Amino acid sequence: MQDFVDLIKFYSQDEYAFLFVELVFISLFLYATCKDWWGRRKETGYTMKVRRGNASQRKLSSLLTILFTVIIFEFSLTVSIEGYKTLFTILNMYLAYRLCFSSWLRNKLIGIIIRYEEFIERH
Repeated sequence: MQDFVDLIKFYSQDEYAFLFVELVFISLFLYATCKDWWGRRKETGYTMKVRRGNASQRKLSSLLTILFTVIIFEFSLTVSIEGYKTLFTILNMYLAYRLCFSSWLRNKLIGIIIRYEEFIERH
């Protein structure tokens, strides 16, 4: 059991945790971008336009603010990228900004919010 705890401590160090978070974030960005790109390439002849209401826009704006705050907080605490914090912060802020316009991600987030708001607790 102590070996497992030591292994968790080893991989929880800054450089491994930072690398894991970055890989997850970049993978999410690439997946969302590919989903949007493939969705637009369908040649059905139909186009769909969705106009978000004020409530949806406010919720998405709040989620974006939380995402930006987490990104800045992550880089302010990370010691492993000393000297490159500005570069990584700008890169991740750009990726987060581009994710805001991913229709796939926006639809997923709105779906999660709606399921959360309509959740009925049963006791």
